[in-house]
This record gives sequence, C-alpha cells and structure tokens, in this order.
Amino acid sequence: KKRYEEEGFQRAITVLPLGVHQTSKVEKLPFTSRLSIGYLGNIARHKGLLVMLRELATIGAHEKIGIEIHGNAKDAEVKKFARRFLNNRIRFHGAYRSDTDLRSILTNIHLLIFPSIWEENCPLVIREALIYGVPVIASNIGGVPEIIKHGINGFLFDPYEKGALARQIESVLENPEMLESITDGARNTKVERMEEHVSQMCDLYQLALKDGASNSPI
Repeated sequence: KKRYEEEGFQRAITVLPLGVHQTSKVEKLPFTSRLSIGYLGNIARHKGLLVMLRELATIGAHEKIGIEIHGNAKDAEVKKFARRFLNNRIRFHGAYRSDTDLRSILTNIHLLIFPSIWEENCPLVIREALIYGVPVIASNIGGVPEIIKHGINGFLFDPYEKGALARQIESVLENPEMLESITDGARNTKVERMEEHVSQMCDLYQLALKDGASNSPI
C-alpha cells in the first residue's frame, strides 16, 4: 500500500490480510541443548536462503544448531555452500506436499527463518507458522514487519546487514527464556481465518459494485 501511494496512486487502497484455515497448535518442542531451525519455501536467490546459511556458518556454537530445509532446490550454490560449511548440521528434505507434512515439520522445529531479500507483502509461510504456534525470525522488509512483532512473536533482522541474523540466533542460544517468550507470543498471535478473509472480500466487491452503479452514466 505504501509503495503504491509513494508512486502516486490516488485512489483509496484497502489492505486485506490473507486468511488461513484454522488448525490446532503444535506441541511446544522442548529446548535442551540443540536449537532446531527450519526453512520452508523455494530455494531461490531472492528468497534469501544463501544469506541465512552464510549467517549460520559464522556462529561458533555449531553443535547447538540443527537446520532443516524444506523446499524445491533451484539454486545450486546453496547446496554447494551447505556441503562445504554446514554439512554436519543441515538436512535437505525436498518439498512438502500437504498440511499433514506441514504440521510434522513445524512440530519438530523451534524457529522458522524467513530470510527473503525482496519486498514480499503477506507471506503465507509466516502466517502458517504462527497459526501452528511457531515463532519466526524474518527479514524486516516489505509487509513482514506488519506480521512479525520484534520480541513478541519472533524477531526481525536486516538481511543486507552482515551479522544481523547471526546475532538473533546467538541471543536465543544464550537466553533460552527468549525462545519461550516468543513461542508464547506466536501461539497468542491472531491470524485471520479464511472465513474472515472471504467475508471481507465479499464486502469489498459489494462496495465496488455499489460504487460502480452510482457512477454509471446509464
């Protein structure tokens, strides 16, 4: 909305958050000595996975981190880098196919990382993580800061600042109570249900039809 307004779009813009199907929360994954981090989505350059892996490779406590990658691999450099620097900590699982798969994935991670380097508006994967009760560490660009509240249901970082993501991960490792806090925040985050989304969409169409009829020359 802000980008359209900055470019001179004069008409009123309504932002309608994407709805998701309601589901129950996953069980909290206990944190003992190993932090399980997940990535879900296409493995493409603009999605920022290479940024994420480069950051994780700088963290000293290698043995305390496990990295689970779920998505179609479209960037050969990602796997090359992973084999060289993160081979004993990372697993590539391929794409997931269903809500059952998604629940299983989110049940087995403490945090989802969303490291996109382009301005996404309302990423579905973030909303899915929250509706299942999993906190997210995400890029602070595009519409993401409208969903993730820093220190409440996750953390935000600048994907273009070296060390920014690594610092967030290290903070969680050093202060496990932070993980407990943002997990509770994620579980308490309201995510618009699909029924709410559809109802609001119908209202917008009715408004547009009424507006169109009132301005008709016939």
